[in-house]
Amino acid sequence: MLDCRSQLLKYCCSLISRAIYTTGKGASAVGLTAGVHKDSITREWTLEGGALVLADNGLCFTAKGAFLDLRKNEESLLGVVLTSLTK
Repeated sequence: MLDCRSQLLKYCCSLISRAIYTTGKGASAVGLTAGVHKDSITREWTLEGGALVLADNGLCFTAKGAFLDLRKNEESLLGVVLTSLTK
């Protein structure tokens, strides 16, 4: 069950045309910037943009507990990514 903050974030995301809502593992430092996926048919690997890339010139909403399980190296990478976005 979603708490009221998560529901509010999801609602705001539905109102904004260029917004992404992400939680949990999707909010890791790597998951925010890019993801690697294997196509089940061609068995080829592809690189896809993560939440921050998809929300370019928009908003990226993350759940409250999304960053609780980050490792130290992921925290520093996330700091670099978020700092570069504010310039």
